Amino acid sequence: MDSNFVNCNGLFDENHYTSAYDLALIGCEFFANDLLCKMSSTTSYHFRLKPDDEEDVWISSKNQLYKGKPYAYQYLLGSKTGFVSQSRQTLVSAAEKNGMKLVCVVFSEETPYQFEDTVTLFQYGFENFKRVSIRDNETKYNIDTIDFFDTEHELFGDSTPLISIENDTYVILPNTAEFSDAVPTLTYADQSSDTNVIASIHYTYSDVPIGDCNLVFYKSSVPTFRFSSNSPVYEPIPEPDTSEGEMIESKKISDKPKESTNIIYIDVKTIILGIIIAVGLILLILFVISILKSYSFSPRGQSSRRLRSRRREARAARREARRSARWYQRANKKGRRR
Repeated sequence: MDSNFVNCNGLFDENHYTSAYDLALIGCEFFANDLLCKMSSTTSYHFRLKPDDEEDVWISSKNQLYKGKPYAYQYLLGSKTGFVSQSRQTLVSAAEKNGMKLVCVVFSEETPYQFEDTVTLFQYGFENFKRVSIRDNETKYNIDTIDFFDTEHELFGDSTPLISIENDTYVILPNTAEFSDAVPTLTYADQSSDTNVIASIHYTYSDVPIGDCNLVFYKSSVPTFRFSSNSPVYEPIPEPDTSEGEMIESKKISDKPKESTNIIYIDVKTIILGIIIAVGLILLILFVISILKSYSFSPRGQSSRRLRSRRREARAARREARRSARWYQRANKKGRRR
């Protein structure tokens, strides 16, 4: 902060000073309030000093950005003028176009250039910069695509992610840049805090802050079930009735110890992957069994093979013996003839 305030009216003082950046930060908070935007865009106001006073008092703004004025700007949300002779004209304004809100601060101007320069700066900002959704583009920290097992309505249902980036969070980037050009910095939240914010992400582009968001722990919308040893069936916890009778009854039983509840989440992707692996293992086992069945390694099988081999050898020996006997007989007959 480059500011030091010694009074609340803005009148000149050597020790009363600020910067355009600090006024822009103040302007961001100021113009985030709808009532303050309405007040800062009012061209005139009529009132009486006292309720019974007949004299009317009219106050008119010299701001030339308002509707019907010479430098009227159609996207204006609100604007606040300021002037002291030492600092000259000062103007802090906000405008919104296509969902992107800009705050413009000009110092040390002379009328009407504070209005001309403000319009020029707004036009430059809207023409050369864009608003980019963090939730739609952040892939490193966003885990809201996880599917959980739904125990009530359907077998595999979707539920609110446990950790997600806040909705309606954006960064402002030049039209020539992409979201991947932004540099994120993760800062963990205080663990003792009661909020559901677990971390914050701050984005910069060329070392200039361009936006931030929170990582939020959301309560799951999956139905909750009681797990009791006395009940064989899991029953959903009934929704509380806001009627007077039910509220009185709730007060009566509020002193009883609360039954602990457990919520079971099953990752569908992991289940499907496990099933595929199990089926693959079963098919592999069946294939190995079929291969093993084509071979026999039992002692009985080995004996059968030896017996068949011996029978073949015996048949071959008998054939050889018969051939030898026939040869002997023929030779013997020839000898007798001689």
